[in-house]
Amino acid sequence: ISISTPSAPRAYEIGTRFANLGKSVVYGGAHITQIQEHPDLAMEPFEHGCALAIFAGDAEETWPRFLDDMASGRDPQKVYAGKQFDFRTRVVPKRDKCGRKGLQKLFPEVVSIEGSRGCLGSCIFCSTNGRYAMKPVEDIIHEVDLSGARYFNSVDSNLGTNIGHLEELLSAMRGQKCLWSGSVYLPALKGRSKALRESGCGLVYIGFESVNHESAMEARKPYIRETECKETVNELHEAGIAVIGSFIFGFDHDDESTFDKT
Repeated sequence: ISISTPSAPRAYEIGTRFANLGKSVVYGGAHITQIQEHPDLAMEPFEHGCALAIFAGDAEETWPRFLDDMASGRDPQKVYAGKQFDFRTRVVPKRDKCGRKGLQKLFPEVVSIEGSRGCLGSCIFCSTNGRYAMKPVEDIIHEVDLSGARYFNSVDSNLGTNIGHLEELLSAMRGQKCLWSGSVYLPALKGRSKALRESGCGLVYIGFESVNHESAMEARKPYIRETECKETVNELHEAGIAVIGSFIFGFDHDDESTFDKT
């Protein structure tokens, strides 16, 4: 069960139910990773969620080790701590094994693809700060080709953290004849709306957080200014790209006027 902090109580409740049915329950995700830094919280999944084991950090290397331990009859480790993932060792998902059930049946031409992981930002509310890894662009295109999808969603936390990587990807995507969407670093968008549209981008997610510059500074996003936000959105709309913005209300510098400004 992969969990974030707000969902932790419910996740432990679900895990306990399955443990009571004799099932093995393991946890991972941002919350599990973060609490390992706090000794008074580190054992929480075992005390409240009947955990057999937990996974901290990236799990591409630790998950196979856990499965091997279980298959071999060895007692699993309490904590499987993963190192920062290296995209060069990544295995491409066998999407044909997913079958035609659920969302795959409803949206057979939609896939999710990861081109980078993490972010070099320092936003006070985010769990992905401080590290960043990129998948080679040729590997991204190879995965798009293998998927056969006409639409894909980038699950990257912040496309454009590395401008060169983004520009190389946009150039390579021009010949793919598919639509895509993703979360893109706001400063990387300026002046690139045309290139985004030519690459097939139809929608971007932007973490504006606040149009109040003082609040943006509080969030450690000093580049967020009301005028620049408006200009970027207008530029994207003119290129035919939709925008989904995320905002946070309740910073110390916010007041009732923040709603109208937003």
